[in-house]
Order: sequence, then structure tokens, then C-alpha cells
Amino acid sequence: MSYYSAAKPNANQHRKTRSKKDQRIRLNNNVPQHILSDYDIVRLPKIHSNLYLSSAAGSTLVKGDNVSKFCIAGKPVSDYMRQDFEELAYTEDADDLAKTQAYVVVGDTLNISQCKFNNIFNKAADYIEETIHERPTIVHCHAGINRSTTAILAWFIKYGESRHQFSDWFQARDYIREMNKRHRNLPALINPTFEQLLDGFNRKYGS
Repeated sequence: MSYYSAAKPNANQHRKTRSKKDQRIRLNNNVPQHILSDYDIVRLPKIHSNLYLSSAAGSTLVKGDNVSKFCIAGKPVSDYMRQDFEELAYTEDADDLAKTQAYVVVGDTLNISQCKFNNIFNKAADYIEETIHERPTIVHCHAGINRSTTAILAWFIKYGESRHQFSDWFQARDYIREMNKRHRNLPALINPTFEQLLDGFNRKYGS
């Protein structure tokens, strides 16, 4: 069994039970990191002060019109509404996914062409760039491990590399891995194909 397939998380580990009183948080840069972590959300200030990584479950727990959400969905949002969210008992928050300002569809797959990858994650990078300078931006997929990390790194490669303290996207990747492990006890970017394709994305769009 490959490291990638063995390390895929169990969706059950992302379920959280909370009272109605504490079910939603208002996201801003003053929320303590341990509070964000309780909600399955990780802030990445060394990449950008408005940037957050999350799972689908964590993203639904954030309220506020001043927050942007970008979903890298494994299937169209309408399919999530009918299937996954009902099966995973997220139904009372499911409407929040439909309000996601933008999303692209790509499976957490080991078989994707460079051309398709560039097209999808170009859109992700462009959307993040449009929103991140104005308001907190949550980037999420299902578990907050592979696709969301890839989208953040695509933005970093295309727009952020020259502005930040990391010399290349590999250092930014290692930082996300460190933060995801520290605050969510989860890995990040363990899909080797996405990592290889990011290298090609960097050759085309990197500064």
C-alpha cells in the first residue's frame, strides 16, 4: 500500500459535536489559533495574514459576510448537497456550502493531466488573489489535506512567491505541513501526483 493511500484520513475524524451556542465563529485575524484549531481551521499568516486552510466541515462553521470561501470540490456542489453532506450528518450546515462564493471541481486523484491541472488551479489562484487582500479567505476541500493545500500553493506560485519570506514553493509547502500537523494533527499534500504537477505549474507560472 502506498504512503498516499495509507494516509488518507477517515472522514469520521472530522466530525465535531458542539452546542448550538458555539456552533459558529466569526472569523477575523484576532481569533486565537487554538480556537480556530478546535473548529478544524488553520490560519497561515506566514503566507498571508488573511489566508486560512480548512476542511469542508470546518468551513461551514464560519459565519460573516466579510469572509470568502473557495471550495475545491470532488464533485459539483449540488451533488455534495444531495449526498455527502447528508451522509456525514452536516445537513444543518449544508446551505453554507451552497453559498460558497466560488468553487472548482477536481477529484483527489492520482490521474490528472498537467493541462487540466493548470486550468483548474489557475482558477483557484486567481480567485484567492481577488479576495485575499480584502477579507479573510478560507480555502477548503473535503479533508483539508491535498486539494486545498495545492490551491494555496498554486496561488503562492503565481502571485505570492516574490512577496513573502519563503524562497520557493517547497518552503511554503513545508510550512503548511507543519501548521496542519501542529493544529489539526493531519498531514498536508501527500498526493505525489499533485506535488509533481505543482512543479510543472511552477515552471510555467512561477516568478
